Amino acid sequence: MTMNDKALEWLLPQLPALKGRDYQKGPLAQRVTLLTNWLWMDERFDTRLDGLLAAILMTWKHCGKLPVTLIVNRVTDQLGKLAEEWGIRLVLKPEFKGGGGNSKDLNRNTILHLADWFDTDYVLTFQDHAFPLRSGLEEFLDKWDYIGAPWPFDADDWITRLLLPRRGHVGNGAFTLRSRNLCERVAHYYQRHFRFFPHCYLFNDDYFIGKTLPSWERSYRREVQIAPPEIAARFALENNRKLQDEIGLLPFGFHGPDAFSYLLEKRYLAGEDLK
Repeated sequence: MTMNDKALEWLLPQLPALKGRDYQKGPLAQRVTLLTNWLWMDERFDTRLDGLLAAILMTWKHCGKLPVTLIVNRVTDQLGKLAEEWGIRLVLKPEFKGGGGNSKDLNRNTILHLADWFDTDYVLTFQDHAFPLRSGLEEFLDKWDYIGAPWPFDADDWITRLLLPRRGHVGNGAFTLRSRNLCERVAHYYQRHFRFFPHCYLFNDDYFIGKTLPSWERSYRREVQIAPPEIAARFALENNRKLQDEIGLLPFGFHGPDAFSYLLEKRYLAGEDLK
C-alpha cells in the first residue's frame, strides 16, 4: 500500500467484480477521453497497475466505456497485456520522466501537448487515487471549459495576490474535465508569451489555467469558461472541505488520500458499492 491506503482499501477489493461487468460504449464515449500519465521510474510502474485498472473500470461503471489514453515512458509486458485486453491506447514518450523534481517538464508537456493526445471534445484526467465515485458526468458538459476541485479560499500569499489580481479558486489538475478549446487556448498562450519564463508554481498547469492566465491575458478570460467554485465542488473534492460540506452532496469524484478519507469519515460514500 502507498499513501492512498483508504482509496486502495476501498477500490482494490472491487476489482474482480469490476472486471466481470459488461461495459458498453454510451453517448459519452464520443465526447470524452479518459487520460493520465503513467511514468513511474521504479517497480511501481507494474505493481500499481491493479489500482490503475480499477480506477479505469470504476470510471466506466459510472460513465460508460470511455476511450482511455495512457501517456507512458516505457511499455512493460504487464502493461502491454493490460492495454491489449482492455483496449487502452498507449502514447509512448520515453523522454518523459516521473517522480519528484520533474514538475517543470510534466507541467510544460501538459500545457503544450494535452490537446494532441485525445480526439474528443473533452478529456477527463484521472489517477489511481483520483477517479469518479458516481454517475453524472453529463451535468458538466457543454457549460464550462475547465472544472477541477476547488482550492481553499484566501489561501494565496501576498505575492501571489499582487501578481495575480484575477486568480480563481478552481484548479487541481489531477482530476479535471477540460475542453479541447481550453487545451488549445492554454497551449497557444504559453507558446506565444510564456515559454521562456523560468518555471515556478505560476506555470503548474492547473495554476496556469485557473490563476495565471486569467490575470495576465484579457482575451483568455473571454475565450474560456472556468466553472465557479460551487459547481466545481459538485465535481470533485481535494481540500476545500468547508465548501464540500456547504454543498452537502457526494461529489462526482475526488483527488487524494485526504479527500477520500474525509468522504468516508463524513459518510458521503455510505452505500456506494457495485450494486
